[in-house]
Formats: sequence, structure tokens, C-alpha cells
Amino acid sequence: TSALMLSRWMRCFANYGVLEGTRILKRSTVKEIRRPLNPTYWWQGLIFYYLRNHGNTLIGHSGSDYGVHTSMFFEVHTDRETAIASFG
Repeated sequence: TSALMLSRWMRCFANYGVLEGTRILKRSTVKEIRRPLNPTYWWQGLIFYYLRNHGNTLIGHSGSDYGVHTSMFFEVHTDRETAIASFG
């Protein structure tokens, strides 16, 4: 996975399933992924999770495997995205 691939996925996710004018996921699917699973654990959605950083709410996902770590998040209210892939 490259940072570009992560960025494209986050754009699709931020646009409720639409990437470059093409619907990839149903809007209802994206809403379900974004929905917190439990009010007590407001930050944990289905696969994705929320972070609060300097007054901003971010949603995204991170993961790693031997030699790689990736993170992708976007600001919920502005749709600004960040995708990071580090190798080594």
C-alpha cells in the first residue's frame, strides 16, 4: 500500500463512498463504518476510529506489519486528509 493509495481511499471515505465522481461504496455502508459501536467508547467505530487533536475531530485507521506502518485520517468537519506510510 502506498501513501497515494491510502489517500485515494480516504477521499472516497470522506465523500461517503464516492471517488472522482464514481460511487465505490453505498453511502449507508460508509455511515455504518463511521458509527460509534458503543456510546461509552465514542472513539471506536467499525474498523475506523476517532481521535481528538487540538480541538479537531479526526477519523481514520492505522496498521502495521513487519517493516511498514501506515496511518490515514481526515478531519470530520473539513475533510482535510492525511495519509502516511513509513517503511523501514
